[in-house]
Amino acid sequence: MTAGTCTILGIPVEIGARRVGCALAPDALRAAGLAASLKAQGYQIEDLGNMVCQDQPGPAVSDPYRRDWPLVVAWIKTITAQIRRGVGNWPLLILGGDHVIAAGTLPGLAQHCQQAGQPMFVLWLDAHPDMHTLETTRSGNLHGVPMGYALGQPGFDGFFPKLATPLLPENVLMLGTRSIDPEEQQALAQSHITVIDSVGLRTQGPTAALSAFLQKVRAANGHLHVSLDVDFLDPTLAPAVGTPVADGANLQQVREITQVLQASGLVRSLEVAELNPLLDPGGETTRLVLETIGQILHP
Repeated sequence: MTAGTCTILGIPVEIGARRVGCALAPDALRAAGLAASLKAQGYQIEDLGNMVCQDQPGPAVSDPYRRDWPLVVAWIKTITAQIRRGVGNWPLLILGGDHVIAAGTLPGLAQHCQQAGQPMFVLWLDAHPDMHTLETTRSGNLHGVPMGYALGQPGFDGFFPKLATPLLPENVLMLGTRSIDPEEQQALAQSHITVIDSVGLRTQGPTAALSAFLQKVRAANGHLHVSLDVDFLDPTLAPAVGTPVADGANLQQVREITQVLQASGLVRSLEVAELNPLLDPGGETTRLVLETIGQILHP
């Protein structure tokens, strides 16, 4: 019995932060046996290879608070356009790259869903909410702005492409957040995003909030996109990330989340970001990410 076809797309981008290595992750996951793992679950594989930036970046600028934004914008345009047009079969598995890819994948999927007449929902598994804007970022590392941009927050005009279809904050669930700057905290408080931080994940568990969220997705016949930043996991389990944050999700919490997602059968797209193979000489983190992908996409 076949589970259908899973489309794989690599986006080897590492311009959202200062540390190099994330661009190697798509091929590292392939080399670790990604296709064989999914085939063992009944999937046929359509691997589109690694995306190449099709848009020419504007002139380089020296701006410590918006570092490399012309190149980021070029990638956003390329990613959004390809995702919006459609990428083949579903589920779609997107392999980053750092999490700046979400500034293209989220708007692209939102436009695709609008064209299909289907509401979009996002499960955000990340130590960070990535709710900064170009006006509030302190580091200038633009992997900290994708959610803020995709929600249509102010502060991007004149720099990033104008959004055609902003995400609805009430259709976003964040689990395991634990590194939140004051500006992001304020933006979250003013939004209708449901947030279960690392303390809530530990005391309440993920099942109740996730199950309620999935009921909304099912009732709306929605497209569920899961965005997994590897720093969602505790660094004792997954150390190969550029921005490790203590008190992340443990194996039991990850298994609960993946079991609920698997049982729902609602995941239409999954992106994985911030795996850095250069920090993973023994392959420990890569193997855990591979296992987690298989659990989430298990038919």
